[in-house]
Amino acid sequence: PDESASFAAKAAAALSSAQRPLVLSGTAAASAELLSAAAELADAVGAHCGRLQVVAECNSLGAGLIGGGLSVADALVRARDGAVMIVLENDLYRRADAALVDEVLAQGDVAVIDCVTTATVQRASLVLPAAAFAECEGTFVNYEARAQRFFAVYEPQAPIAPAWRWLSRAAVALGRSTCQFEHIDDLIRRCAALPNLEGVATAAPSANHRSDAMQRIARQPHRYSGRTAMHADRSVHEPKATVDEESPLSFSMEGAQADVSALMPFVWSPGWNSNQAVTRFQQEAGGPLRGGDAGVRLIGANAAAISMVDVPGTSTSEEGFRTLPLYEIFGSDELSALTPAIIARMPSPYIVLNPADAQHLGVAAGEGVRCGDRSFEVRLDDRIAVACVAYVRGMPGSWSDAPSFVSLQLDPTFKRAPTLIARG
Repeated sequence: PDESASFAAKAAAALSSAQRPLVLSGTAAASAELLSAAAELADAVGAHCGRLQVVAECNSLGAGLIGGGLSVADALVRARDGAVMIVLENDLYRRADAALVDEVLAQGDVAVIDCVTTATVQRASLVLPAAAFAECEGTFVNYEARAQRFFAVYEPQAPIAPAWRWLSRAAVALGRSTCQFEHIDDLIRRCAALPNLEGVATAAPSANHRSDAMQRIARQPHRYSGRTAMHADRSVHEPKATVDEESPLSFSMEGAQADVSALMPFVWSPGWNSNQAVTRFQQEAGGPLRGGDAGVRLIGANAAAISMVDVPGTSTSEEGFRTLPLYEIFGSDELSALTPAIIARMPSPYIVLNPADAQHLGVAAGEGVRCGDRSFEVRLDDRIAVACVAYVRGMPGSWSDAPSFVSLQLDPTFKRAPTLIARG
């Protein structure tokens, strides 16, 4: 605590002369100490200092606001003991210990609702096709706790359906009438009844919204054409556009222009298309839209609605190395890591050590260390704290979520993978 307070005082002195100071911190390490230090620093600078915590994944903050009493590991233990598990658009192998996941999936009581083929999907006893984010409506909550609605770009082909609709159908079949949702707006209203989510219903107009001329909002710009040609291999007759019952938007060029920011599907101005026209709709270049930013803040700027779990403190030699996550452009992202072009560019699994720790282990850069049943190439960086080890999170062969502390030892049998240089 004394060390944190000293650092906060020094940093506050350096930031005090800034007109718009901002304290930025991450959350991937799940460190309460880190967030406390960031809060102390912002408080020391003054009320005019902003605070920003970058969340680990898309909608992480939204999931945190909803809450829940079980960790992934606890849920897997219950499933192993006989409970039925439903996995929503997640690969369990990226979330928990692979041995425990194998044990649960081998029992045959796991249903998966997903839009991509993952290792979990391949071993599940029941798989239901979920609509991708571009095929359904929903709400994302970003790092500033702003709820922002998204709408379908494409019409999902049967039997594809949003995950919430599959869950609602299953609940009704089991006699759970309280979980019956006929419309996305019904689900949004239920979410708005939860603590911290009261404003989520106002993130965008409901499906009943119409323009002043009682028209839907056009998804496509008025210069859009060629719908007949798109289906000419089947028929020269233009099919009727599907009526979207889940949103106030139309799947066509017919309709009104967006009258609120949350319903703006495109930006178009004479001579300018797509992102080139964005500045025509902003109060200033890089500023908010003229109609205001889309979405709604769910919690105040200074509120602390989510509490971090306690994590171990500073590492000691008896505990081993404290693990820290790193992220690779090619490999760490869950969806892009399934793409063959990205897979071909992934580096081999590696860890990063402080040179002093590497010397103590007797390992040099490019050599290998072993942790349990895994071997890693060693890279050195003096920016990594002593007694800490950084690993590439989510990369095949590495950890998806490493233990807080690990033991490392020299691996004399390690062979470095050849480097592939792409040409052309």
